[in-house]
Amino acid sequence: MISGFTHDPALVEAIGARFDLREPVQQAFDAVVQALANGHDPAVPMVLDLATGVGKTYAMAALVEYLRVQGVRDVLIVTPSSIVQAKTVANFSPGHSKYIEGSLVPPSVVTPADYDTWTERSGRDRLFGGGDNAVQLFILNVHQLTPPKTTDGDTTGNGKEAVRRAFRTFRESSGNPRDYLNSLKDLVIIADEHHLYGDTAQAFQAGIKDLDPAAIIGLTGSVSNDDLVLFSYSLKQAITEKYVKRPVIAFRKGGYGEHSEEQQLRDALTLLRVKADHYNAYQQAHPEVPKVNAALFVQCADVAHATQVARLLRGAEYFGSTEAVLQVDNEHNDEQTLDRLGMMDQPNSPVHAVVSVNKLKEGWDVKNVAVMVTLRAMASEVLTQQTLGRGLRLPFGKWTGDGHIDQLDIVAHESFRSLLRAEDVLESFGMSSLAKPSVSVPASGKDDTSGVEAGTDPVQIGPETGSATGTQGTIVPATNGRTEVIEIADGAVGVVILDDSAELKPKPTPLPVKVRINQAFEGTSFSFPSTTLSRETSPFSLTAIPDSAVEEASRRVNDQGGVLLREAIVVKGKMLSTVAQEDVKVAGLFVSKKEVVASLAQTLARTKGIEPSTVNLAQIKDRLAPLMVTSANIQDWSDKALASAAYHLREVVQRAAGEHAQRLGTTTTIQARTIPIETEYQLPLGKEVLELLSTDTTGEGFRRFEHYGPWDKGLFEAAAFDSFSAEYRIAALLNRSGDIQWWMRLYPKHEATIAYTTTNDYNPDFVAMDKNGYHWIIEGKAESGRDDHTVQTKRTAAEDTIRLLLGHPDFSGQKWGYVIAYESDVARAESWEDLRAAANPVMTKEYAI
Repeated sequence: MISGFTHDPALVEAIGARFDLREPVQQAFDAVVQALANGHDPAVPMVLDLATGVGKTYAMAALVEYLRVQGVRDVLIVTPSSIVQAKTVANFSPGHSKYIEGSLVPPSVVTPADYDTWTERSGRDRLFGGGDNAVQLFILNVHQLTPPKTTDGDTTGNGKEAVRRAFRTFRESSGNPRDYLNSLKDLVIIADEHHLYGDTAQAFQAGIKDLDPAAIIGLTGSVSNDDLVLFSYSLKQAITEKYVKRPVIAFRKGGYGEHSEEQQLRDALTLLRVKADHYNAYQQAHPEVPKVNAALFVQCADVAHATQVARLLRGAEYFGSTEAVLQVDNEHNDEQTLDRLGMMDQPNSPVHAVVSVNKLKEGWDVKNVAVMVTLRAMASEVLTQQTLGRGLRLPFGKWTGDGHIDQLDIVAHESFRSLLRAEDVLESFGMSSLAKPSVSVPASGKDDTSGVEAGTDPVQIGPETGSATGTQGTIVPATNGRTEVIEIADGAVGVVILDDSAELKPKPTPLPVKVRINQAFEGTSFSFPSTTLSRETSPFSLTAIPDSAVEEASRRVNDQGGVLLREAIVVKGKMLSTVAQEDVKVAGLFVSKKEVVASLAQTLARTKGIEPSTVNLAQIKDRLAPLMVTSANIQDWSDKALASAAYHLREVVQRAAGEHAQRLGTTTTIQARTIPIETEYQLPLGKEVLELLSTDTTGEGFRRFEHYGPWDKGLFEAAAFDSFSAEYRIAALLNRSGDIQWWMRLYPKHEATIAYTTTNDYNPDFVAMDKNGYHWIIEGKAESGRDDHTVQTKRTAAEDTIRLLLGHPDFSGQKWGYVIAYESDVARAESWEDLRAAANPVMTKEYAI
């Protein structure tokens, strides 16, 4: 156990945010931190099972940073090969294009090349090391860690035995790395690609035992039954949730055969050219994204076969360039080759194809492999994560909605029946059983279920309807023959079956469709109040008090009136005296409403614990005090009614301030985001604006995420929607309302987010401007959201945001409202006004006093 190591959820959250971890990676990171804090057997590796392409290396980098903050100063990363080792060194080297940003104090990397100059403190004192606060990060591959066959021999060469001896060689100035690591009480070892140590398990375990670490963390996408798995995230999940590409296998019905490799390569090159056109079109439409060149990856049987294929691809019929084709195998793995391999996804790389022999199954983390070819590959290898993993990474870092970009095409020589029989398929996709394939209508338009198991029901799942996973359906290449489409692995993988005589041909690249701002609204823009939540101790703000709390308190305000004391004069002897008589109730002293508001404002401003900030004073003067006066059931105010109002309003404020102090609160920060961010944008190639649908129907023919138009009052001519029953119908109500000037559909690219926890935010669906000067934030929701805790939390966050705008300098004088509209409310509403009333909106209020 690591001394003093604790699980700090806030720190896990902060580091995850700095490294921009995807949600499953964040969960894996948190799981390993909890396990380290709870104690463990240091001899048993704790394994994170994360699908290839999701972000295992980011989890590793975040963990190293967490260890640094917790006081751990030495970490050893074990890699399975020189390729993975070089990639890992780049990931932790500031200034390198593959460096993973996020660490406040970057680690100091130590590799075998540093042994002769390394000392216990030398790594920490380097330029980027940060002195004693830095982690010394030893990055060794497993062969460099295991003991040498003999201690006698060279220690300065690059051979395996020389490097192993160098690790254990004593130096006068520094001792040796092995003894140093062995002496540490809190050494943490991270075993990357943990599944690969099966063949060398005995040597690996000996090396680990020799170092006696405090903890071993294994990272892999292929666990075994014996592994202690802390967190698992399957490839099927990653595809479904759009963190990686969707694999699609393309092959000819009769197979290619051993002598038809040239046809297989020609098919692959045709697909590559189509994808390259779509890559270029996406980059033209999104000039902010880095340029990425689509590339081909070919797997061969052996080195001689790879050499033959590389020579063929360099010919005029294919790439026509020596530089465009890179061969990587046991005989082609010099430093220059590996450098070109690692940089091939950079904009200026001349490499457009890589030819290899089982060499690149791990550690080659480029993002531009668009088409893969498996020449003479065994069926059991085609669908494994190790094979697919080289092409699963999304080229632009996120799902684009263009199937040619979001899809990895694999041109295989085997039929899909052979692929499905492979035992490794189920394990790769994290499935206990493989669903029977479903068949779409063939491209020829004729029903054809040939090649499908008997008893399988045909199900149409194509480019327009999407797959069973919710990802886009299989994109079918253009041919002059028949094409069948099959979905397997519950829709996570597509299969394209080409007729043997069919000829693949690139389609003419369609002209891009642009959606422009409506001419009537050119020059229109607005600021959206995007919020973030952070855990901070902050002064109490009166924006935290909802209107409802004040309105409830106002019902307790009463006017007891004044009392007229009566004394009767009596004569006692020679003296006058008084005798008390029955009191008479009379009206209190009259106070005007403006005087009541002013007095309440003074009372609140002097309340203990209320900071007299500009925001608080604005809340008192413009909201709390006038709201109390207008809500109370008092027609003619008196001094007694004023006293009652002051008591109950102060009670509301003091209670809210006390609750704030108890929970230490979260701080909401508003950032004004100017929208729209563009005057036009381009749809993915092949997409077009569809005609508007009638809202009198149940939405037959509605297509999610497709653009519909034209809209008269939309800021833009067309808009896309997630649902017909909520979002589309809301747009239609806004578009025909006489009370609406314009409306706009919000998309994630606008970053118009409202935070509802410190780690989660959401994008509302619309902003609409009405003729009374109100900006309306509108959210359409399914009926089930009425009782959904998360949906209600989002509503509360939006309501808080509306109140925060009062007194905010960027929104001074503006009026805002928030409406959450459920499907049944939308269905009943005949107008925007009906919908707004049914939704009980929260809005900036004006008080006529």
